Amino acid sequence: MEKNCKFLASWSEKDDEQGYKVREWTTKAQSSDNEAYCKVCMCNIDVSQKGFQAVTQHVSTTKHRKNMTAQKSVGQMRLTSIGASSSSATGVLNESPSVLQLCSVRDQTTRAELIWTMKSVASNFSTSSCYDLKATFQAMFGLSNVLQNFSLRRTKITYLITEALAPYFKNEQRKEIGNSYFTLLYDETTNAAGRKELHTAVRYWCEPTNCVVTQHLETFFIGKARSDDLLRKLNEVMSNASLPSSNLLMLGSNRPNVNKAVLKKMDQELLKSRKKGLVNIGTCNIHTTHNAFRKSMKELDTFLNVGLP
Repeated sequence: MEKNCKFLASWSEKDDEQGYKVREWTTKAQSSDNEAYCKVCMCNIDVSQKGFQAVTQHVSTTKHRKNMTAQKSVGQMRLTSIGASSSSATGVLNESPSVLQLCSVRDQTTRAELIWTMKSVASNFSTSSCYDLKATFQAMFGLSNVLQNFSLRRTKITYLITEALAPYFKNEQRKEIGNSYFTLLYDETTNAAGRKELHTAVRYWCEPTNCVVTQHLETFFIGKARSDDLLRKLNEVMSNASLPSSNLLMLGSNRPNVNKAVLKKMDQELLKSRKKGLVNIGTCNIHTTHNAFRKSMKELDTFLNVGLP
């Protein structure tokens, strides 16, 4: 007796021999209800005689297995849509233009790992905090292709910080500072382990944000904190950050009477190299500028009160 099996939508939720959902690679053929269409092999499967058994037989073919392996590879490029429509709180559908872009599971996984690494740096997490992170995310969000390949350990997160993120942000910092004049800030202190640390930062006028910006540069562990040692490290940090000494305005420290010898020696170096020393408004430039601004605002208030009827 001739059979006339048709493709059933319920087949899509079944698992094939390779462990994939049938819906991931097949659908009903447009040409006939008696055929399924394999999206990875790009061919029709006749199900009229054997029904779902024809689908399972196709899965066992060498061609299909190879195509599925390639299609599910983490390096396989896929088209994804970004900028989908979303509903606002008022119930109005906001249509934003969709953009198709090529990406792979590997790229998406690397992006996820970098995002968590930046979160760890911003929140001052220990590098050991990423231990068993994959299992935690799986319990929270379920398993996905990205999560299957997500892998972070103490050594990997350290590598991502030093070899992937640090060079990128340093380059962005160089481009942002550009040819702006800057102040080099430093603070020498002793940490909890009894080791000398030298923290350095740069303060400059940022054109993109139109404001004064202060950013960390480097932290050094130093055995001694003599003026010559500090001066050498300050020159080193400017060289590492590609900051020309010709644009150095002044040095800033945490207290007004700290390391006056460093200030004097840096000033002498600049006088020799560019014929102009540091801007001299005192050893504690922040307090001096703040007091001058406060005094000017007081005088302005007095002037306005007298001048206005």
